[in-house]
Amino acid sequence: MQTEIFDGRAKSREILAEVARRVAQWAAPVRMVDIFWQEDPSSVFYARYKQRRAREVGIDFEARPHSFAEPVASLQEELYQENLQKNANGIMLQKPTKKCYIDYFLSTGKQPRVSFDQWWKTLVTTIRPRHDVDGLLPSWRDEWRAGRPATIMPATMAAVRESVAKFELQGKKILIIGRSDILGEPLSVYWQAQNYDVTLVGKAGLAQVLAQAGSLQQYDVIVSAVGKPGLITGSMIKCGSILVDVGEPKADFDIKSCTGKAAFVTPVPGGIGPMTVACLLRNCLILRELDE
Repeated sequence: MQTEIFDGRAKSREILAEVARRVAQWAAPVRMVDIFWQEDPSSVFYARYKQRRAREVGIDFEARPHSFAEPVASLQEELYQENLQKNANGIMLQKPTKKCYIDYFLSTGKQPRVSFDQWWKTLVTTIRPRHDVDGLLPSWRDEWRAGRPATIMPATMAAVRESVAKFELQGKKILIIGRSDILGEPLSVYWQAQNYDVTLVGKAGLAQVLAQAGSLQQYDVIVSAVGKPGLITGSMIKCGSILVDVGEPKADFDIKSCTGKAAFVTPVPGGIGPMTVACLLRNCLILRELDE
């Protein structure tokens, strides 16, 4: 079987070209604020990458570094003030890994004021829906549950949806690996609202699935966002399956052994990564258009 390797860079350029065309129609700049944590190397990298792409399409992008050591109240106040700015179209918090957050406090000998989950939830929910450029607030998901078209969705989720848009997923068995609030959970909600046959598993569920010989071969579509290199090999998948790899920083699928057996694979790098940034910037533009 010939395997199609998805070109996320080429597809992202198509999205960015459309964003640039629409941004150019506005007299006032389309503006986005990106808050990231300087102790997290991935956050620093993606902030710079997003800033480059934003400049290419004409979006006024402000990257603001912060520290885990800062009081939650001061970050909330900054977000409150940004919510009030008339020229703020999108506000984003670059989510760090839980491990990075915990390791920072272990390395400094300090005690975190709150748990990672509480810290993140407190900050995210401070953003108003009309500024929530990464679509993390429940109000956006309520649209999907109600069967309405999705206005804004998390950028990584949008990237996954775009990557498989040409496939008919109705009637296919879909497995999503990873329960994150930026991909697994919302994507599962969205696809279930479309009446797709979706199974969502976290780490514990995945261990049970992998313990059963041939269990992955029942799935037509697998979306994996674990970040464990070579987690899934060609011998484990169904012939003709659709594989969407959101592993970071390394691929979850062993692309070498999956090639020739899968029908479609998104690579790492060059797959969902560049698509995510393009979808994020498109979200910022959509929020600007909704605000008029």
